[in-house]
Amino acid sequence: MKALKQLHGKAKLQYLWDYYKLPFIICIVLYILVYNIHGQLVKKTTVLSIAFINVNMSESLSQHLTSDFLDFEHLSAKKNEICIYDNLLIQENPDSENLEYAYASSTRLLAAIDAQKIDLAFMNREAMEQLNKKGYLSDSINVSDFPLLKNAKFDGIVYIPEGQKFNTYAEQVEWELQTYKNSNVIVFWVPRQFPDMMGLTTNVEFGYWLKSGKCIYGRPNTAERIRYLDYMYEKEYGKKPINNLEELLLESVKLADIEVKK
Repeated sequence: MKALKQLHGKAKLQYLWDYYKLPFIICIVLYILVYNIHGQLVKKTTVLSIAFINVNMSESLSQHLTSDFLDFEHLSAKKNEICIYDNLLIQENPDSENLEYAYASSTRLLAAIDAQKIDLAFMNREAMEQLNKKGYLSDSINVSDFPLLKNAKFDGIVYIPEGQKFNTYAEQVEWELQTYKNSNVIVFWVPRQFPDMMGLTTNVEFGYWLKSGKCIYGRPNTAERIRYLDYMYEKEYGKKPINNLEELLLESVKLADIEVKK
């Protein structure tokens, strides 16, 4: 200690490191271990995520959606939690004084949606229209409309471009891009016949999403000019195209189930 008192500045720090580095390292390692263990012990499981967009959450509603929900589901508040995304604002008025906040809020919300972290959302009509334009609130079909999917016990969402209404072609394309992105499985059924059903856009979409790992592809044996699609699909996925629509849909349900469980 006498030698330490005679040292100053960097020399004192070097002395401490030379003689006490092992205890220092042990203390740091122990601190990290204790911190991580404590974090795991107190970490809660998020059982429900709720977003409030352009609307305010009342105190009574907050209680119903948090503590009351946990009580109803017989879940411990010490181990489980409800995640609330509140004070979210979506608007596209360039003259709005809240435009900067709305931009940051929109970025936060869309990131949560892309990460599939939103289970339930409360919003006004303006927010609903904006999200629908971006493809985040797309119309979907009821599985009961497809007995095959119902019999396969598929309980997910099915997006079909046909039948959707768009104001502009750009809206249609953006809707399709977003629903492709949101989907776990993309089904391509190509019954191509010239000149009545050429499916030229399908070629572009097929190539665009082929390497996503989410595609499953089929076509009837009578389909025309599909050798390139066959070749690329088999090369990318190691599978031959399915030549029966019913079998294709059944395989897509199996694939969707696998993707959800990952």
